[in-house]
Amino acid sequence: MEPQPAYDPMAAQREAFIAAERARRMNEPDQRPWDEPAQRTPGLSSYAQDYPNSRPVVQQSRSLAVAYILWFILGQLSVHRFYLGATTSAIVQVSLFFGSLLILFIFPPMGLIGFVGWVLWILADVFLMPGLHRALCRPPANSGIFS
Repeated sequence: MEPQPAYDPMAAQREAFIAAERARRMNEPDQRPWDEPAQRTPGLSSYAQDYPNSRPVVQQSRSLAVAYILWFILGQLSVHRFYLGATTSAIVQVSLFFGSLLILFIFPPMGLIGFVGWVLWILADVFLMPGLHRALCRPPANSGIFS
């Protein structure tokens, strides 16, 4: 005598869902944001296949030597941070520089404190630039739902 297979209450729902997805996919026009032919993977919904991380990503390549040259020549304007993709901290650094200069003429002790902080930050950038470079040039991590 053969053993009876265990009753799976989700099996019927799972089969119905798969059939509905296949029917929906057959009736849905392929709307891809780039001009490459659709390459569908069986078993994945169109949402999972069109997830933003599944699209080709152009990896940035920037030279660390150029960043150091920019730091040496235009460090006051934080051009090296803009070059390495750290735009938010570059804007804060430039604002600290010009704000400190402005406050230096209005209330010298406070402006001097801001100016010294800015100088220390610019000097610290010599050691921080390799990390900024790695963060910009590393391949993107999988940030999918189940990764």
